Amino acid sequence: MKSWWVFGLVLLAGMAGLQAETMREYLQKTIRLANDGETQEALDRFVWFHQHALEHEPAIYGVRLSFALSYWKKLADVYPPALTAMQEIRDRSQKRMASGDGSKALFDDVVAFNGELALNEPEKSLALFELLDRKQPELARKCWPRIRKTVIAAGKYRLARKYYGDAMNAFLTLENEYEENVRRYDKFGPRFQTWNEDNFAEEVLDLVKVADALGQHDVAGKIRAQANTLLTR
Repeated sequence: MKSWWVFGLVLLAGMAGLQAETMREYLQKTIRLANDGETQEALDRFVWFHQHALEHEPAIYGVRLSFALSYWKKLADVYPPALTAMQEIRDRSQKRMASGDGSKALFDDVVAFNGELALNEPEKSLALFELLDRKQPELARKCWPRIRKTVIAAGKYRLARKYYGDAMNAFLTLENEYEENVRRYDKFGPRFQTWNEDNFAEEVLDLVKVADALGQHDVAGKIRAQANTLLTR
């Protein structure tokens, strides 16, 4: 499922189990320490959480790359060593990816560190993806969903088209995913419905933007119309 980091936040309150509770409590205590001025201890704990939380609770994946990083950055705004630690971890991860010793999960880390919640340097994620596109195309394809918005925001429409493929086929894939999620509404409730509709609309808008930019105006119009029908039925 796409946009896992968004939906992970939605489901966080519902997660159960001792290990998940332990990781949430650990992160909450870290945030309290940062707020209380215990900067070095808080930094050590943020680093540990990033490096080891998934060993204890894989379900914390999305929180680790969003909520946790945002509070780490808040600490970095007042405590420069926290910013340095962020940059060093990001740089090591980028070097591993560039050297061929990477994975989709490591790419997720890089994009999160380069995102607006942390270092706000999306151009570095884009440069890394373009390198993967040239040198490690199979890995690049796995990483595409995570970098999609950055590629499109940078106006790299031909690169986006390479990973979308045929625009209408790409839309049909989005439509199928949307419909599958519609059937889960009774199980997951109204917040999941809102997420599904917003995520579908956002992905369709990106696809339409690429199609229009490449002169496929008729296809873009058909996609827009079909998506509107789905969302307003």
